[in-house]
Amino acid sequence: MVKNQFNTNIVEWMSDAGGEYKSKAFLDMLGNEGIKVSQSIPYVHQQNGRAERLIRTLTEKAKTMWFQACLPPSWWEFSLDHAVHVYNRTPMRHLEWRTPHEWFTGERPSTERL
Repeated sequence: MVKNQFNTNIVEWMSDAGGEYKSKAFLDMLGNEGIKVSQSIPYVHQQNGRAERLIRTLTEKAKTMWFQACLPPSWWEFSLDHAVHVYNRTPMRHLEWRTPHEWFTGERPSTERL
């Protein structure tokens, strides 16, 4: 997808050594593509700060919406999905006030903001 949509290559893959990306088939595929594999030290969140911060932000947004709507625990997944949707459509300064959705899809920013 990265090659086709953005005409670039992935140079390095970094994970937190949690185990979800440690299968031999996956690591072999990365090696065959020439992608360097890096892993942070387990349970050292400082080495994976941006990802950890994003996870915390999305969890806080989802919990807030979940509690405010008085939803049962079985609706947690939907709250998290909605938090991601809202986050991806929130303008950000470092993206020149475009949304992550606009930036990733290449859509032109709308001239009207609500």
